[in-house]
Amino acid sequence: LSRVDAEDIPKEKVRKYPVDNRYAYTTEDEVTFEFPEDLIIHSVPEDQQIESPYGSFQTGYRIDANRLSYKRTKTITQRLIQPDGFEEYKAFLGKIYKADHSFVVLTRKN
Repeated sequence: LSRVDAEDIPKEKVRKYPVDNRYAYTTEDEVTFEFPEDLIIHSVPEDQQIESPYGSFQTGYRIDANRLSYKRTKTITQRLIQPDGFEEYKAFLGKIYKADHSFVVLTRKN
């Protein structure tokens, strides 16, 4: 699965030159997990819908008995992020990072 990791978020506080994403793009991942009958899906993260001038990000979870389906879509709409938009772009990536590092909690039946 795709995800934003800490190294994907620029570290500098002030940017002199544009961030070059090379091209606008969309990544989409979808996966379904089937768990053994003795495991219960206790909790899943909330679905996410994040909009930004630089793109969008959505996640969705669906539970059906012992199956969990997860869908993630990330779109970057701007190839070049100018220095004056750098902080907002970093904040956008930070929200995606937080969503990408959320946990599903499983418990065992007694």
